[in-house]
Amino acid sequence: GLSMARDMLQNSNAKKKIIVLMSDGEPNDGKVGDELISYADEIKEDGIYIYTLGFFENMGGYRSSAQALMEGIASSGCHYEVADANDLVFFFGDIADQLNGQKYIYVRIACPVDVTVSHDGEMLNSSEENLCVRTDFGTLTFEENEDRSDDRTKILRLKEGASYDIRIQGTDSGEMDYTIGFMDENGEYSDIREFYNIVITQDTVIDTVAKNARSTELKVDQN
Repeated sequence: GLSMARDMLQNSNAKKKIIVLMSDGEPNDGKVGDELISYADEIKEDGIYIYTLGFFENMGGYRSSAQALMEGIASSGCHYEVADANDLVFFFGDIADQLNGQKYIYVRIACPVDVTVSHDGEMLNSSEENLCVRTDFGTLTFEENEDRSDDRTKILRLKEGASYDIRIQGTDSGEMDYTIGFMDENGEYSDIREFYNIVITQDTVIDTVAKNARSTELKVDQN
C-alpha cells in the first residue's frame, strides 16, 4: 500500500503530498518491522506526509506491537486510532483543517494520570466519571499500554492560536513522559519538546499551559 501510494505521488504536482495508511498494524505482505519503518522514513524524506489510522479494537494481546509499528510509520504526531465511524469523520475533518492552514499542538502523556484541558468554557477530560474526548478546540484519544490496562497514553490535539490550561492528576505510582509538539508552516511537528521520568504518585498534581511560546514549563506538586 505504501509503495503504490508513493508511486502515485511521484507523478503528482500537488504542493502537499499525503498518504493515509489504514491498517490493523499486522503486515501480511512485503516489508515488516524495522525494515518497514525505514521504508516509511524514506518516503517522508521525499517530503510526503504519512498519516496512519490504526484499527486495533480486535487485536487482543498484539495491540501494543501493532500500535508501535503504525506510530513508527507515521509522520510525527500523525498517528490516530479508530474505534468507530465517528472517529473517521473527525480524523478527515482534522486533515481538511490542516490543508486549509489550521495548525495543531500535539501533546502526548504516558503515565497513570488523569488529564483535563480547559479553554473557553469547554473541557477535555480523561477520567471515566467525567470523560470528554471532543470539543470545538481539540480532541483527546488513548493508546493502550502493553503492561497495564489502566495506564493508557493520552494524546491531545489542540488547535493552535489559544492558550490551554492543562492539569494532570496522578492516579497511581509511576513515571511520566510528557511530549509537546508544534507545527511549522508546512504542517509538520518540527518543534518537539520532551520531559522524561517525572515521578508520579496519587498525590501528584502537574499544571502546564499548551501554547506556542519560546519555552514550556511543567509545574509539579508532589504533595
